[in-house]
Amino acid sequence: MRTSMIRDTRCFLENGATAAHLFVSEDHQVGDTIGLLGVLGDPGPQGDIELRLQEHDSPVTFSQHSRNLTLTRPLDKEGVEGPASVYINVICERKHTLDPGFVIPVNIRVTDANDNAPEFINAPYVLNISEVTVVGTRVLQGVRAVDADQPGPYSTVQYSILPGPHADFFVFANALEGTLVLRKPLDYETLSNFSVGIRAQDQGNPPQSSTTTLYVNVIDADDQNPAFLNDQYKVSVPLQIKTRKILRVDPAPIKAVDQDVGISAPVRYSIQGGILPFLTLNPETADIIVTRPLQDHELISSATLVIKATQIDNGDRYALATVIVSREGSVVDDSANGVIGGRLPVRFVLKDYHASVPENTPPGSVILTAGVNKIDPNLRFWLVGAKEDLDRFSITNSGELILKGNLDYERRIQHSFLVHVTDKHNNDTARVNVSVEDVNEWEPRFRHPRYEFHARTLREGSIV
Repeated sequence: MRTSMIRDTRCFLENGATAAHLFVSEDHQVGDTIGLLGVLGDPGPQGDIELRLQEHDSPVTFSQHSRNLTLTRPLDKEGVEGPASVYINVICERKHTLDPGFVIPVNIRVTDANDNAPEFINAPYVLNISEVTVVGTRVLQGVRAVDADQPGPYSTVQYSILPGPHADFFVFANALEGTLVLRKPLDYETLSNFSVGIRAQDQGNPPQSSTTTLYVNVIDADDQNPAFLNDQYKVSVPLQIKTRKILRVDPAPIKAVDQDVGISAPVRYSIQGGILPFLTLNPETADIIVTRPLQDHELISSATLVIKATQIDNGDRYALATVIVSREGSVVDDSANGVIGGRLPVRFVLKDYHASVPENTPPGSVILTAGVNKIDPNLRFWLVGAKEDLDRFSITNSGELILKGNLDYERRIQHSFLVHVTDKHNNDTARVNVSVEDVNEWEPRFRHPRYEFHARTLREGSIV
């Protein structure tokens, strides 16, 4: 006779496993049900099994008379505000038997949630930058924000410039790295300091972000010529003197100042084309000194001198003004003093002008100034050269050479042409040579903005 026995499956896991595994997001709140233990049997008030935890300090517990696991303390994938994983043992007792209780291991793995915003390191930022920094230059590489979430989209930070009145001065070389590139020319005389907002944002859905401020201090550079406080001065020479005498100058003492206010480079004064034999010039103060009495044939009519103020540290930076010299008591005829009437023939200060220009210099920039030996409202400048040169450069009636078209180092590295000037009575010619400087315009780029790798278990050092 065969006897059959009924197998008691209470306290067995539904899938036949020996341990339970749960994946729980860290963003669950205390009191939330985080999972259901798949155990056979009924843990209800009138049921046939009883469930309890072996541990007494676990961050989870069983809801009364149920298979539901409830959160009693926060979980945190980063392990800061709570445990990053939980291992517990569940005791399952079969009611109405003398069988010992079953121990069911439960492994709770905490999964990441986008619960952290990026945090900037060493913020806010300060940038001291010269006003002559070339557009396209990497000016700051220290912008960095860290997201405490686990590696992946939640901790991948993208950088951007916040909208604002000065947001167009900079751009990030790549949204995934904190390198700032100058996008627009700076000018100390127009804007000496300003601020720009920066955002760091992760790739969660919805994303988390934080902001900081970049404070920019523009450093004055030697990009301005000196300037006289007056374009024209007048002096009268006394007929009789016994000793050297500093002449009075109208409307004010001769003085030139550096227009680069942040530098204020000192200047040295000289006379273009030579000074009158009875006068001398103090190169430091611009004082005009009469050294002896006038002779009868000297200074019968007024004379015009061209005074030049040159920066001591940069001979290419200078300014010109005129000084009308007359005998004491005579009436000066401004129409005949050579400034307007043309007694002083117009001449370029140099016969060859040279400039080196980065290829990304924006159109409208002043390349150089073709200086002449006089100030005259009748002066007219024009360029003569190949059409390709004239399409890229123009000149104003003050002698400023302007870039009017884009330059390209890869296409042409040198431009050479003539500049002419006239005062309606006399003409002069000089040559201009412009060298184009190469700029690193192209950066390497990935074909795709993001890559994902799915790898099985591999040994360390394996190529995935």
